[in-house]
Amino acid sequence: MKKSLLIISLMLLVIGASAQEQNKKNTGFRFSAQVGATFEVKANYDHTYDSHFDDNSDKNMFSVNYRLGASYFLIPNVSVGVGVGLDRFRNPKTKALPLYIDAKYYLFNARNTPFIFGTAGILGTVNDYYQKGNMFDAGVGYKLFAGDKVCLTATAGYRHYTLKRVYLFEYDSKGIFFGLGIHF
Repeated sequence: MKKSLLIISLMLLVIGASAQEQNKKNTGFRFSAQVGATFEVKANYDHTYDSHFDDNSDKNMFSVNYRLGASYFLIPNVSVGVGVGLDRFRNPKTKALPLYIDAKYYLFNARNTPFIFGTAGILGTVNDYYQKGNMFDAGVGYKLFAGDKVCLTATAGYRHYTLKRVYLFEYDSKGIFFGLGIHF
């Protein structure tokens, strides 16, 4: 009887230690790098100069996005973070520097799991032609561990940008984005 009780106690201890080890996968700080592309489905130039409106929504807008971020797991299913990036727009041909906060909810407390996320921030500009603007993202993703502490992510979602050109017009972009990242 004592031997059975000792074996059961050891098994519970091992199971408890394993559960704690699994939870450590979604704890603490994580750093990330991501590259993506945004395909604008609706983009407008609102020319306010000389009271003229020009809708250029058919100009095939596109941007490439680079992101670096840091996040912290509040609980195994929820992380919050901050990040910075570089967005290169093809039309209008300009660049923006996003500074953002994000939140992710992992659907399962597991190593490989889908997640939903939201991002909000400001777009700084790299030239004198544009003033800073706003950004908002919302989407879904999947986290896949490639090693003990490194995981790959794939994301897709909706993105909304607003940039105002000094004295001339406002650039308002709504699009679908796709991204690939690495977290460590």
